[in-house]
Amino acid sequence: MKFAELFDVSVDYLLVDNAVRRPFRQGNDALGQRLGDLDQLSDADRAALLHILDGLLANTRIRQALYTAG
Repeated sequence: MKFAELFDVSVDYLLVDNAVRRPFRQGNDALGQRLGDLDQLSDADRAALLHILDGLLANTRIRQALYTAG
């Protein structure tokens, strides 16, 4: 347990070959719970997800810039 906590990985990652790497403690929010599963996506799906996230973040930054400018 202490090694898992030290390296911020799950215990199964330390003990099981080919186990998916997950953080020792995951967030309690919906996003935090899903982050550990993202490495299971294909490269194409991961690229699509990053494209969507980039668009959402860009929209948020634009709105914030317009709000502070106006």
